[in-house]
Amino acid sequence: MKRMHWILALVLTLAMMFSLAACASEPAGEDAAQAPAEDAVFTCGDMKLTVPAQYADLVIVETDPDDASFVVSEKASVEASGAPDGAGWLFTAARIDEDTLHELRMADFQGAEVFARDAEGNYYCLYHPSDLRIFRDGTITEEDMDQWSTLSEWAGGVPEAFRAENEGLEAFTVSDTDLDGLLARAAYQDDASFTISATAYGEQQPGGVKKSAYFDQLLDGTVFELWENGDAPDGEYIVLNLPDENVQLRFYLSEPNTIGVVREDQVDYYVARFADKSVKAVDIMQSWYDALVEANA
Repeated sequence: MKRMHWILALVLTLAMMFSLAACASEPAGEDAAQAPAEDAVFTCGDMKLTVPAQYADLVIVETDPDDASFVVSEKASVEASGAPDGAGWLFTAARIDEDTLHELRMADFQGAEVFARDAEGNYYCLYHPSDLRIFRDGTITEEDMDQWSTLSEWAGGVPEAFRAENEGLEAFTVSDTDLDGLLARAAYQDDASFTISATAYGEQQPGGVKKSAYFDQLLDGTVFELWENGDAPDGEYIVLNLPDENVQLRFYLSEPNTIGVVREDQVDYYVARFADKSVKAVDIMQSWYDALVEANA
């Protein structure tokens, strides 16, 4: 009998040991360690866009091969709105051609940021809304706004990440100042009128010399910034007169990259930041003026 009790005790002990081993090998419910989520990679033609793992379940990404674009929206807003009315739209990353770039520059880049170009002459742009697109079926909570802010912050870093993960892209940035729009409309509108003046030979008409080469030098990858030097520049300048805009652009010899935008009741000054730091805005205008003088002689 004692032997039977010993055998029974041994069986119970072994059963408990196997039970404990089995429990140790199973996840401990909600507290169990979860496998890390993976980044979500979306493709559109030869382009790709990676959504980091922590945001992958929070957004909806639509690809459009015809427009070569990724349209990214907050999932919660899209689902709450129940209709494709733009609710939740965070940004669109798109490949654009040169004509589209020109249209953007003429319109002062409203809601758009060009951030790269490739060797084939394409440009890459991030479009973003000018208003808040968060939507909820009811009260928007602080948690909702925190999520929206987090996604918006991620969207701001998309250009750099996009350049890094898509081969053959170089950083390319242009500004969206009033001066950008004035120069772009003079450059890209076929019927735009202008003259160039300097002390030497007075006002010169543009006929006989193609404007594209000189406007391209002024605009290609150039960033214009408001001039904060304090005192206005003085001395001689070359004038690009834009009668359609009722404005003069003055290129100062004493400040070779400073440009004055002169209207009837206001003067604003800008500095041109060229990708090639050896380029000077007034030198481009002087070369253009000399070519016009020779052509009109």
